[in-house]
Amino acid sequence: MSANTQQTDYIRKVALIGGSGQVGSHILTHLLGTSKHQVTVLTRLSSDAAFPTNDNLTVTKVDYDDDNALTEALSSHEFLIITISARAPATLHPRIVAAAAKAGVRWIMPNYFGYGIGDRKLKGRNELNNFERFIEDVDKTPGADYVALVCGFWYEFSLAMGEPWLGFRIRERSVTMYDQGEKKISMSTWDACGRAVAGLLSLPVKADATKDGLTISSFLVSQRDILESLHRVLGTTDEDWKIRFEPVEKRLEDGKKQFKEGKMLGFAKALYAEVFACEWGNYETGRELDNEKVALEKEDLDEATKRAVEMAMGPMGDIEGRFG
Repeated sequence: MSANTQQTDYIRKVALIGGSGQVGSHILTHLLGTSKHQVTVLTRLSSDAAFPTNDNLTVTKVDYDDDNALTEALSSHEFLIITISARAPATLHPRIVAAAAKAGVRWIMPNYFGYGIGDRKLKGRNELNNFERFIEDVDKTPGADYVALVCGFWYEFSLAMGEPWLGFRIRERSVTMYDQGEKKISMSTWDACGRAVAGLLSLPVKADATKDGLTISSFLVSQRDILESLHRVLGTTDEDWKIRFEPVEKRLEDGKKQFKEGKMLGFAKALYAEVFACEWGNYETGRELDNEKVALEKEDLDEATKRAVEMAMGPMGDIEGRFG
């Protein structure tokens, strides 16, 4: 896909796995909003997820354990978007990719929503290279090319989830700052992700398009910036919060140790600390983003923070306790 090509055709038939999920639902909303695409959402046979009524939407229930059923459901589609839980069986993603390739799907957006592709390998940090395996699933599959969404951490999700993620416990008005909390990283909202994917698939198709990344960012922010946004949203000051500081490298090592001990919160702690510890958490300074290419408008940080606060005060705010 390219903004510069003179071709007039664009992707019309899109398959989406995970259309009721956190980022998948936003992608679906904006794909349907273009009225340009015929979208097929694949769901499990046991799923009771509700989807909007739309002439351009087909919902197909599939046995994910049946490779032939997956291939049949994906046939005649040009583009596949995979958004599945990180806790899904490790064999599921490569099986979906293989089925898509067998069905003749040319482009696949793998279950990778993060930072620059290959940055961990380039910087010698492979221990947490958990999600790049999804890109590798496509890369090693003949007949398929990937288009990965480089979007950084999801802003609302990361802020609402709890201390092991961005360091904040909104309910308790507490935050752990990595070092001094001044390191800025790139992050994106779910809505921006949805708009970006819909914008990309509405562009003319470039005939020689192969493996690529779509790089977007909603905000380049530090923990201090986020705390100031929380103050504006909640009407608080530093005096209302318990603020502690922790060396980011210590937090990274503690998280990896906890993860090796089987504590899932350790993975979140290490994953986020790693991004704050490395320079590639800011992937937009000195580089060109694709925001303009896919017509992303500038977002309001405080509005995104409000959504995160609402999430933190709801059921998602208990997620840390459930994992702990």
